[in-house]
Amino acid sequence: GKLAGVLTLVGDTLKGFLPLLAFKTWLEPTPTQLGIASAIAILGHCYPVYLKFKGGKGVATALGIFLVISPKAVFFALIVFILTVAITRYISLGSVLAALSAPLVILLLNHQQPVFLATLFIAALVIWRHNSNIRRLLDGTENRFKA
Repeated sequence: GKLAGVLTLVGDTLKGFLPLLAFKTWLEPTPTQLGIASAIAILGHCYPVYLKFKGGKGVATALGIFLVISPKAVFFALIVFILTVAITRYISLGSVLAALSAPLVILLLNHQQPVFLATLFIAALVIWRHNSNIRRLLDGTENRFKA
């Protein structure tokens, strides 16, 4: 139901946000260390050992990571997501386009190269995890969002 969906969204977002925020706040990592920690956080969500490496698509966890790295990029990505879903009614397309937009904004904001590369990796992983959705979009069989 809706409550389970909201709780999952919040939990998965916090899974990316809290550890990375603690790491950034307490240890003052270099950009390379921050990039590596970001990549590890998303990999842990998408390929958890305790679930036989079968995890989520990484969208909410990426959101949490990007909130720590660049709230401005999240703002722009959310606009892309909302507009895409409002126009097409496809959550998956909104997720993919938002994932694509975040590294571009981070690049334009002149973040350090290791951080940009990590966000590019995260976006690529989110898109990869949506490969079945992309196939259905191309086939015209993807489900649309119903309000």
